[in-house]
Amino acid sequence: MKNFYAALVLFFVVQASVAQVSPEYNDMKNREIRSMENMFRGGEPINEAMNGLDYDLVYSRLELRVNPDTSIGKYVKGAVTTYFKTRKTNFNQITFDMANALACDSIYYHGAKLATGNYSKVADTIFINVPNIAAIGVLDSVKIFYKGVPPTVAAPWSSTGFYKNGTIGTTSYIHTLSEPYSAYTWWPCKSRVAFDKYDSVDIIVSTPSAFYVAANGVRLGQPVTGSDRLTTWKHRYPISTYQIAIGVARYVQYPATPTLVNIGGTNMELYNLLWSTPNAGSQTALNRTADMLTVMSGKFSDYPFKKEKYGHYTFGFGGGMEHNTMSGMNQSTYATAGTWEVIAHELGHQWWGASVTCGSWSDIWVNESFARYSEVVYLDNKTDASLTVKSEDHRLTFKDDAIAATGGSIYRRDTSNMDKIFNPSVYIYERGAMFVSMLRKTLGDAKFYQALQNYQTDPTLRYSNAFTADVQRHMEAVSGLDLSGMFNDWIYSKGHASYTGARWNNVGNKAVLFLPQTAVSADSTHFDMPIVLRFKRTAPILDTTIVLFDKGRNLYRVNNGVLSSPSGGTLIQVNLSFTPTSVEFDPFAETLAVPNTFTNAGPPVSYTLALITKDPAIGLLATNVVDFTAQKDGKNARLSWSVEHAQDYQSFEVERST
Repeated sequence: MKNFYAALVLFFVVQASVAQVSPEYNDMKNREIRSMENMFRGGEPINEAMNGLDYDLVYSRLELRVNPDTSIGKYVKGAVTTYFKTRKTNFNQITFDMANALACDSIYYHGAKLATGNYSKVADTIFINVPNIAAIGVLDSVKIFYKGVPPTVAAPWSSTGFYKNGTIGTTSYIHTLSEPYSAYTWWPCKSRVAFDKYDSVDIIVSTPSAFYVAANGVRLGQPVTGSDRLTTWKHRYPISTYQIAIGVARYVQYPATPTLVNIGGTNMELYNLLWSTPNAGSQTALNRTADMLTVMSGKFSDYPFKKEKYGHYTFGFGGGMEHNTMSGMNQSTYATAGTWEVIAHELGHQWWGASVTCGSWSDIWVNESFARYSEVVYLDNKTDASLTVKSEDHRLTFKDDAIAATGGSIYRRDTSNMDKIFNPSVYIYERGAMFVSMLRKTLGDAKFYQALQNYQTDPTLRYSNAFTADVQRHMEAVSGLDLSGMFNDWIYSKGHASYTGARWNNVGNKAVLFLPQTAVSADSTHFDMPIVLRFKRTAPILDTTIVLFDKGRNLYRVNNGVLSSPSGGTLIQVNLSFTPTSVEFDPFAETLAVPNTFTNAGPPVSYTLALITKDPAIGLLATNVVDFTAQKDGKNARLSWSVEHAQDYQSFEVERST
């Protein structure tokens, strides 16, 4: 299958952040970054030196023999059948990436064994001569029998490949992690052309009967014959080569009977294959996945692989990896009842990365920013009371990190150097997640989530690739707003907003706000953005939250994605249902605006409470006229009036009220 994959004056109280990033989350994030960096290093331009450019992948069947208890190391033996469609006329040779360490026993074409002179191996590539295929788009297949010890992958990919660890007879296991280009070390495939996906795969693995196999898709069976077990997995969704994975260990299935999760009317199996029986805390962490699936399916659209399954299997790499339908997870990611971040993040990637994938390195944020924000979406909507982390506390860590990093934009304009793309990672993870948060506050929940669902189910993007423009297009289509200013200011530019001079005043339940913005460490002089304010009354306690939108230094009220009541400047009046005693600025850490110029050189400072200063000098924008006279003066009229609350107004409009 062909997919185009080239490959974000005020008074304040400061205190330490409530939520801290967990070590296992950092492991996951660092592994993701290393993989992306490695992919970039290996991502030479598309040219004839890359194998497989002249055909499209359709289907592959892997039939493997794996034994973690073997004394000869990480040995693999088997056959791989690949169906493909030609992309050029007079096609007469097919190439696959295949490690030199893997020996080719034989090759079959149309059921007949090819003579050894019809294929050769050079520099981790196998060349197979086939009879001339004259037309483009012809479906054909070839079957390769092979065996060998998968090589250790050289730097910079040394953390990937085919691994064997543990003690023979008790804890030995084998697992793979092919991202970005290491699949060729353990099976013949098209591993370096990332824009081509298989329409479907079958993975059939023979092992000693003590072992169980984790892989993509639906497990059709795992019967034991004699001393061997044969496990068959079927995956019928598009999948990139690097997403195809296996784990082989003395797995314990938890729960023994899969949990059924209802996804849009489909009862889907959820289960885990683990190295050992999980303790009570690990069970709590893993059981939470069902709640996460329900929440994310409700917000993003149905889980994209619901006809098959979801689950986790233990592997030896740090953090986790979002293989289609079954994420590989280090034991630390579900070690206690309180571990949840990596589980949520990798599940989020099933939508943001596996189903719809970024279309260029510049747009990497559409994978990582949305997967990061998926964690917040879960916390906002979870039904699991055992997890006590608050979404505002978790989001606050995003804001702190994003504000402290002032030197880059979410969109990675310069892709000539990997460091320009991925380092520091805060731009595509935390800054991007905060931009997603601001989109949500601008559109309102209903329209925001509708836009996400439309994006995920867009037939031009589903199981394919997307760019920044696709996100903007769907947000604008649902809201009816022109978001070009907001995207330009935040996606393509650096810096953040400060409202140092913000003040407020009120008369009864009428409040007026003065909100002048300063762009800090920015490419432009202003950021279009939402402003979140909470009005509070001390006795009896009452509060309400409103959202304004600062568009080109003009303030608007925002309600479910509708901008109204333009102020014509940085002063705006709001009517409340009670008399407020204080106003809090961004109380739930939902925007990239701070109450003063942020100049922190040390650990991030957290704005957990920011009170706007009340200024009696600010008068209401609308007030009552208490005295009004009019006198004729020649051909003119002299008008004079007195108002209930006076200040130096720039202009007046007098309206008759009934």
